Amino acid sequence: MTTAAKPQPVDTNKTNLESRVASRKRELVQELIEHKKRTGSSAVETVDALKRRVTELDQLIKLYVVDGWAKLDDSARAKFELWIDQ
Repeated sequence: MTTAAKPQPVDTNKTNLESRVASRKRELVQELIEHKKRTGSSAVETVDALKRRVTELDQLIKLYVVDGWAKLDDSARAKFELWIDQ
């Protein structure tokens, strides 16, 4: 008698991390576009800060998403969660 492997419960925090990161990135890019339309030193500073955030995300993805989002370890997930929350 062969027993079928039980499917592992899906951790929704893990499965939707990629979509939450993508959503936050879209928000930042939209903010970036809006601030680029403005003038003044505060707009320039905000644009620079937003660019740094997007660059930081790109670096995290290159460093940790090697074998796909599903294979991230807990440490990498924590880094992405922190990035989303900032």
